[in-house]
Amino acid sequence: SWILAHFDWQAIFATLFAITLVLMLPAFGLKPAHKKETHPDAKPITFTSLLRSKAYRGNVLIYAACSASFFAWLTGSPFILHDMGYSPA
Repeated sequence: SWILAHFDWQAIFATLFAITLVLMLPAFGLKPAHKKETHPDAKPITFTSLLRSKAYRGNVLIYAACSASFFAWLTGSPFILHDMGYSPA
């Protein structure tokens, strides 16, 4: 909302582009992943074993919260933007 209060609506896309570039820079320094050796007697990963994993449940919970907040914004944004004086056109 600060961007809209001080700049035109196109500045949102410029800001998102700049944030994307900043977040992409560390990715260029990553090394390729090496495939781990699998043992012939290793158990396959099942859905039940994933659900028992605290790390997996935490990641799913974070992803669900992010998705819920995004869809809440998507649902409410037309009303918010209308109250700010923006039209659909």
